[in-house]
Amino acid sequence: MSNEKHWSETKKLRKILIIANLYHASPRIPALCKFLPENGWEPTIITPRLANLETVFNAPSKDVLAKIRLIEIGEPVSFETKKNETPFRSRTQRGLKRTIMKIDSNSDQRLSRALEMQYWRLYHVMNYPDPNRSWCKPALMAAKGLTENESFDLLLSSSSPIVTHLVAKDVHEQCGIPWIAELRDLWSQNHNLHMGKLMKTRTERLERDTLKGASILVTVSPTWAQDLISVHGSKEVRCITNGYDPQSYSSQPCSKTKNFTITYTGQIYRGKQDPSKFLMALKQAMEGGLMDSKNVEFRLFGPGNDTVTRLASELGLTDRVTQYGVVTRQASLDHQCESQLLLLMNWDEEGQFGVIPLKLFEYMGSGTPIIVTGGKPGDEVSKIIEETRCGACEYSLQDLVRTLSSYYAEWSKKGAIHSDRDDEMVDKYSFRNLSHDYSKVFDEAIAQNAGS
Repeated sequence: MSNEKHWSETKKLRKILIIANLYHASPRIPALCKFLPENGWEPTIITPRLANLETVFNAPSKDVLAKIRLIEIGEPVSFETKKNETPFRSRTQRGLKRTIMKIDSNSDQRLSRALEMQYWRLYHVMNYPDPNRSWCKPALMAAKGLTENESFDLLLSSSSPIVTHLVAKDVHEQCGIPWIAELRDLWSQNHNLHMGKLMKTRTERLERDTLKGASILVTVSPTWAQDLISVHGSKEVRCITNGYDPQSYSSQPCSKTKNFTITYTGQIYRGKQDPSKFLMALKQAMEGGLMDSKNVEFRLFGPGNDTVTRLASELGLTDRVTQYGVVTRQASLDHQCESQLLLLMNWDEEGQFGVIPLKLFEYMGSGTPIIVTGGKPGDEVSKIIEETRCGACEYSLQDLVRTLSSYYAEWSKKGAIHSDRDDEMVDKYSFRNLSHDYSKVFDEAIAQNAGS
């Protein structure tokens, strides 16, 4: 699919060719592209065929896609789909996977995580360097066809999956187009991948070799920018965080729920996010008479979580905690807006305090106050919460109970929670402003290439 007609009146804009898998790169890449013409750029995206996009939680809306020139090529093979298939052939290996996935949530978590880590190490060996590598050939052919008939001023590849960089490397070497490589997730340092020492060394070598031709590397967290510098030395690295699109939210004030509703949207990652502290704080606040349980509901919208179910039962919170399952992205945004409070479970995995969940920016866009658990003081999430004044980060159970009770008391007395957020600082994270910031990085890459 290609929206050639839409772009017939934008010939004066500079052209950027983007290699990205929109099953993974949404909403970031489509949202940035939506505002690039305001900054003098006409984007063309090469992506896998967008079949069943309505099933993808972060999928861009159809009206956004209608304004972007898309070249859909090859069948989509997402990591999420791949990992639910059988990556190994032997019966023993298939049995190992079943054993890992069926480990009871009450069992020894160390054993569970150790087995799971070994499984994924084998998985990535079997699918090296990328489960999506079969997309490389059709994507490269599409890029070659485009560059033979059109002149592009800049090339941008966005991972994950990292196959986008493999494609961009060949395009850059064949055409000489200045290239920016964006890593929304790190590559050899990816916090979601479990690699042994040898595989990590091999992957880091491939990363350096693949990206050496890129003029600038971009990532989404200041901490990750420093991590990239540690791998790539003197190469230029920039940080353009994720953000939110104000146009995804209604311009009219939404109606709040009648109860004191605390909402969490999205998945809870085992071993990385911990719901127990919040649930215990909720229990203590109600038992201590600081919150009236009849007025309180904790709602979760996303894949069902066994740990939450178990903890709610153990703490006697079954009638106050409701898991509604997966909803559309727009419904998720609506539920955020109507809530009194939003829960963000920050990353608790040691050494991964540079993670900034995309959920944080969605929450900021909703205007609803945010309460953050997990992480540590001074991490990237706490810095953003502090500068925008969008909520509170609490690290101890005692502080969490106190802040939660304070929010409830204000709501009980005034019927609403006052927000002290700094709208100007929040607006800095809108995709419109981030697109403007990115256009400056584009200019840097072109200038760097001209001077080389």
